[in-house]
Parts: sequence; structure tokens; C-alpha cells
Amino acid sequence: MKREQLLDRRNKFIKWLNTKPVDAEELGKVMSKEVNMRIPYPGSEPTFDGELEIVTKFSVSAPDFKFTVVESFVDEAENKIFTWLKVTGTHEKYVSLNHY
Repeated sequence: MKREQLLDRRNKFIKWLNTKPVDAEELGKVMSKEVNMRIPYPGSEPTFDGELEIVTKFSVSAPDFKFTVVESFVDEAENKIFTWLKVTGTHEKYVSLNHY
């Protein structure tokens, strides 16, 4: 995949992260339902549903949270992109991120 395509996917995913309310259908346009996250967020499953659940919890605990790109590294040969994000928001409510 070309650099521009990888960055486009990243941009669409970050746009989804920053759009409220959380919408599973829109996430399905950006991420495969068969995804397996290599490094899942602690307390979440490394799956499509896990991503949906953790972002939903974020939006309940900090409704105004926003992700901003700080820096990205693109590897076209491996079809990989690493993005360092800055997250801002106002914590309003405690929401447990654990499944238990």
C-alpha cells in the first residue's frame, strides 16, 4: 500500500475517533471487523468490538476528548503506519476500562 493510502486510512480512523457519538457502522468503513490489534489498549479486547467498546468508554468519561496527530512513521514495504497521538479532554466521570 502506498504512503498516501496509509495516511488516508489513519486520517479516517482519527476522524472516527473524534466524532461523537461513537458509531459502529462508521468504524466498519475504516476498520475491518476481523481486525486483530497487535497492541490493544489495556483493559480492551484486541478486536473490532474491543475498539468500539474502549472508545465508547472514553466518550462517556471525557465527552470532549480529542485525538491529534503528533507524528507518524510510514513503512510502505510492510503496509504499516505508527502514529503518535496527543489526547486532550475533560475527565467528567469514572468509567472502568476493565472487563471484570
